[in-house]
Amino acid sequence: MGLLISWSPGAVTGCYGGAARPGKEEVRITRREPTGGGDLRLPSVPLRRPYRGRLTTALTRTDPQGADREALIAFHTSAHFPFHVRPHPARGDLERAVDGGAFRDDDHDSWWLDDERLGRFGLVVLEDLQEPAPLFDLRIAPAFRGRGLGVPALRAVTDHVFRTLPDVTRFEGQTREDNVPMRRVFLRAGWVKEAHYREAWPVEGSAPLASVACAVLRRDRASGRATTFEWDDLTLDD
Repeated sequence: MGLLISWSPGAVTGCYGGAARPGKEEVRITRREPTGGGDLRLPSVPLRRPYRGRLTTALTRTDPQGADREALIAFHTSAHFPFHVRPHPARGDLERAVDGGAFRDDDHDSWWLDDERLGRFGLVVLEDLQEPAPLFDLRIAPAFRGRGLGVPALRAVTDHVFRTLPDVTRFEGQTREDNVPMRRVFLRAGWVKEAHYREAWPVEGSAPLASVACAVLRRDRASGRATTFEWDDLTLDD
């Protein structure tokens, strides 16, 4: 079964240094059957423009050791993910990752991202699931980038984590400093920047870049207001 979560786009706005203000957000959760394990349903000639209709994101759990094994390998090896540590992993690396539990074990789980009109557009992998602060790896297929799907995808994943993992108090994510689209997704989804790790993100063939860490608290998600803090709370003049 997949979980279908829908809302009106732009319902919640987030701003670094300020509170996320709840708007008229409509959330609908229903169950639906998966559309087929290995079928990515990616169009051959996509329209590269933001989607202006009602955005919905369904999370369909993968079956890494069964029907989705080949689809997971193909998804990673057939596309370029420029802002990931390994932007184009080899097939052998993916096979070992699948067999080693990188997509499903006690610490990991993975879900296809589907839009009810546009079809399957990405994948999210949850990590450190036995900790009170899990992380995620979000990948959107090249054909669907720049179309406004990042914010509803992140909101859907956040709702899923807090709804299904009662011991989780915070949800975390990191991205490269130059991944401006993802950083904006964090802010628009109500997340807060918490760290800027200088020269911490390895880059193939180049100098390392900063890693930007963001997070959302369970209580902030429930209240619709982001808890902020003072960056320079201690100086040598204090």
